[in-house]
Amino acid sequence: MGGHRGYQSTRWMIMLLGLALVGCPDPRQTGYSAAETSAVPVAATVTPTADGLVQNAVPYDICADLANWVRPAPEVQQQTLQQDPRYSNDLETEPLRTLSEQFWTQPVITFTTYGLSARLEPMNLSGVWTATDQIEPCYTGDRPLAINQGDWAEVWIIGHRLSGLEWSNGQYQLTVEPASKGLQVVQFERQEAQAVLTVVATTSGGEPVPAISGDW
Repeated sequence: MGGHRGYQSTRWMIMLLGLALVGCPDPRQTGYSAAETSAVPVAATVTPTADGLVQNAVPYDICADLANWVRPAPEVQQQTLQQDPRYSNDLETEPLRTLSEQFWTQPVITFTTYGLSARLEPMNLSGVWTATDQIEPCYTGDRPLAINQGDWAEVWIIGHRLSGLEWSNGQYQLTVEPASKGLQVVQFERQEAQAVLTVVATTSGGEPVPAISGDW
């Protein structure tokens, strides 16, 4: 048991370190101007900005759009985690406590790999476990292989709705609009080969939206 807990603690520490290293880039440094999209998937286009930067619309697929989904009530989330042997003994200790708080509050979570075990922490700690059946169709066919080969990536958008996705100045720029509820699973064609995605999310009015990236 001690060895298992030590392994889990090390895994959570690695995940937490990844969050700390990625952080949330400052949208003021991007030269970003939002572009609207009316349908998905989106055809790639190239748009020069006033300062000379080139923005490429990134093709994407909203494979799950749960407009009425909300995170479970905090007491339900806490009880569910406490009843899970994977978490029950460590919920109030670091690094799991901080990791849990971050996944529970973040509206934008990105992924560069797919695997059932790799998705356990993001899914369980964010509350997305209540939507497992609804998002399962996102992982049929060859899409999981395309994600693991680095051709596609994925982002979960919680309590917001995607209105644009572009590649500009070496980073992905998401435009999202606040919503009172909702979960979108968006898969998109990668424009780079980085181990961790560099993502900036803002509203159309330029307000920053927290986003976390990692190889979970």
